[in-house]
Amino acid sequence: MRKNIVLIRWILIISLFSLSLSSIFSGCLNINTGHPDNTAVTETLNGVDSASSTIDANPPEKGFEEIPVEQAYEIFVSGKDYLFIDVRLKESYDKSHIKGAINIPVSGIKENLDKVTQNNNIIVYCSGSGCDIGSIAANILVQSGFTGVYVIGGLGILEWIEKGYPVE
Repeated sequence: MRKNIVLIRWILIISLFSLSLSSIFSGCLNINTGHPDNTAVTETLNGVDSASSTIDANPPEKGFEEIPVEQAYEIFVSGKDYLFIDVRLKESYDKSHIKGAINIPVSGIKENLDKVTQNNNIIVYCSGSGCDIGSIAANILVQSGFTGVYVIGGLGILEWIEKGYPVE
């Protein structure tokens, strides 16, 4: 009997450990990198009501393109007509954001489409690796008829700041 209890405990421990590892590698856990603005997963969980979302989980085509932060910076300094949208929560935006970017948290993107004109090319960003809210917002924009939609990949705003690009 005692051997069975010990065996069951080990199985539970191993199962919990396996679940933790799979969560970490799938980007479901927010591992603090020491940056004060590391809120991506919290915003993803709190900022989107998945029950009311009409986003197709696996659209046939993205309809948007992920670009590296360096390319986003080249566009930024080019002076071309691009709208940068920070889809993080207002508190994160207020701490630091790409100079000139507007803040439309992903949870309110559908209600604020009037802030985005159809003739703008759009660059969406969030906190970085493991942050899916940029892609969620980009999908909403594409499904709402916007074209020229891009998402900053990599570490998003964290990488932008790390490279010393302009922030407010």
